Amino acid sequence: MGEITVVPDVSSLEYYWGGAWYYNKYPATITASIILMRAGNTVGNGKTVTFSTSGTSVIGPPVTLPVYYAGDYVVKAEISVDGGYWSDDSSSQVYAAPQQIELVLAAR
Repeated sequence: MGEITVVPDVSSLEYYWGGAWYYNKYPATITASIILMRAGNTVGNGKTVTFSTSGTSVIGPPVTLPVYYAGDYVVKAEISVDGGYWSDDSSSQVYAAPQQIELVLAAR
């Protein structure tokens, strides 16, 4: 049927410290694992991309996933951040809660 393109956006990357949230403005490496799901099942193999940021306004490289049928899909992303303000700490990798977006793809 076609494909969809997903673009990881970490422009709102924040960290919590001392009772407040702060936007990250330090170098970090972002890893995003993106999968496409239909009816609760993974479609295809998904893709993982890694990119770097030196601040907050960062958009990762586009990830293209094949779509074979019309219907309801869920795009799910799991993201980890290595570095940032906490990079001097012994455990500098932080995992974000999985995020997902629902899509409805119509047949052509």
